[in-house]
Order: sequence, then structure tokens, then C-alpha cells
Amino acid sequence: MKLLVGSQSISRRIQNKLGTSKLVLFKFGKGSGGDTLLKQFFDTPEEDNYSVMISTHQTGGEMMEEMADLGIESMPELVSILPLIDRRLSALQKRDRFISEGIMVTDLLEISSNSSDRTISMGPHLEILSKLTEIITKQVLPFRLVLDSLVDLVEETSSEEVIDRMRMLKKALREKGGLALIGCPLDDHGLSGQETTLFDAVIEVRAEKRGNNWSRSFTFLNIKGSIEPPEEFPITMTTDIPTAMEVE
Repeated sequence: MKLLVGSQSISRRIQNKLGTSKLVLFKFGKGSGGDTLLKQFFDTPEEDNYSVMISTHQTGGEMMEEMADLGIESMPELVSILPLIDRRLSALQKRDRFISEGIMVTDLLEISSNSSDRTISMGPHLEILSKLTEIITKQVLPFRLVLDSLVDLVEETSSEEVIDRMRMLKKALREKGGLALIGCPLDDHGLSGQETTLFDAVIEVRAEKRGNNWSRSFTFLNIKGSIEPPEEFPITMTTDIPTAMEVE
């Protein structure tokens, strides 16, 4: 099953409407299929593009499995920030144990000598932001990039630091070309007051009940420098029909 924006794939629809070198805020509501659409952004790869997807809540294996189910043949580089978040939670768990139960001196020495815990003491948020910076700066080709949860990144770091990385990303897009989709919940992205100034375009994906039926819509809500009103497209579903050779 795939989702289409009107009669086109999401990548074609966005490129036809926005062109290239754009930083796009992609807001999606519950039941809208926005997470699936973000992954389908890679279903029409450009040969001269470098593609990467960053997730804050899925492992690389989980992302790969979902993309394979969507029929995406050319996988982007998959980067999961989940291990960094898990390490921070592990450090908090050990700290809470120390406070509530007390820890033997030998246990404390073992914790302090553990290399992964030494990294935690430096701050996992620095690793998260530096990973984003590395992806932005190391490529010389045009690129397409997806970050699936902006609000998670803001919560793990700070809005000020994330805004700086978004500005770096905009600069890289101007220099190298390409498109970047930054996903967030429909009602909150964590960057208060920055939506229409920081991003070149804002897209909303909604699921709404109209009469007795539910429908999904995809709207170009705001495009910087454009005087066109918001443009809405229905989201439709298509399923792969097996060929005669595949039918047993």
C-alpha cells in the first residue's frame, strides 16, 4: 500500500511545486499517514543526489523494513538517533539507582570507567547535533534529507541549538541544491515563532472526518515569497496488483 498526493508521489508533487534548495517543515496529524509519506519521499531517487533519513524513534533496521515494504529500491543512508537517546535514559537510570539505593564503590568505579558512560557525561545532545552537522557539511552533491521528528530533537537538545542547525541546513541547500523535509506533529514543533521565517515552505497533512467518512489531505500551507493561496490535494491510496505470473 502506498499513499499518493493527488495522483502523484510525494517526491514528484513537492519537486514540481517547490523546485529545489528548500527547507520544508512537514506537519502531520494523527492518522494522516505522514510518517509513511516522509519515507516515500525517497521512492523516486535522483542519481546525482545523496539521500539520508534521520529518525529519533526508529532503528535503522525498522526504517529499512518499512521502506522495503513500500517498494523503495534505492535506500537512503539511514541514521538513527535512538541509541543516543537510549544511552541518556540509561545514564538517568543509573543516577536514580545511586540516589535511591546507593551503589558500592566498586560499582561506581565500573560505571566511571565505562567508555559509553564517559560519552554520556559529555552530553548526548552534543552528539545528536554534531551528527546532523556532519551530514549537512560532508556532502558535495545535491541531497535530499528527512528528519522525522523535529520536536523530539528539540526536547533532547534546545530550540536555540536546533534553530542554528536548521540555518546551517538552509545554507547547505542553497550551496549544493536538494530538498529537506523536517517532520513534526501538527500541533507542536517546538520552535515557537520560527515557522514561517526559518522554513522555505510549510506543508500540512491532516486526517479529518467529513460527513460519515474520513479523508486525508495534503496542503502547501505556506511558500516563502509566493502570493498563491494554500493549495490542497487529497491523499489517495494505491496497492500493488500482482501480475498473472505471481498468482499461484
